[in-house]
Amino acid sequence: MGDEGIVLTTPAVGMRALRQLLRTPTGQAVVGECDWDRFIAAKPVANALYQRLRDDTGDAAADGLDVAALLAAPSEQRRASIDQYVRAKVAAVLHFDDVDAVDSTVEFVRLGLDSLVGVELKNSLESAFGVPLPASVALQYPTAEALAEYLDGLLTTETTA
Repeated sequence: MGDEGIVLTTPAVGMRALRQLLRTPTGQAVVGECDWDRFIAAKPVANALYQRLRDDTGDAAADGLDVAALLAAPSEQRRASIDQYVRAKVAAVLHFDDVDAVDSTVEFVRLGLDSLVGVELKNSLESAFGVPLPASVALQYPTAEALAEYLDGLLTTETTA
């Protein structure tokens, strides 16, 4: 849960909140802490309510990705940018400090990516690029290079369709 931005409260915080809630007529209440940016990033589909709770605009541009600019770029430059973005996301989900620790040709499993982290990567990429991805995308395309090529194909197919 913490990886997705939801943090459990302590019993003391929960009791204070309960006391406060019992003083006023409230139909429903949720007490807790949430890092909305992290929570939203873990979701495969945009949600208008979550977006309103987010600190920034909630789009991929805030994350350094401009899909429209990517599509306008020459093929080689577009693929290199996608590869860089994928490597950055892999580094983020694996909690690496440096993007350069993720080589484009090294398989994700050799870096420590398991199926759960693979789903987190999938959700993050799906949200950033705005295209649906299979749950096993990190296993089907096991390197940043292969995944970037796949994403490039999806993006260019989406725009020509």
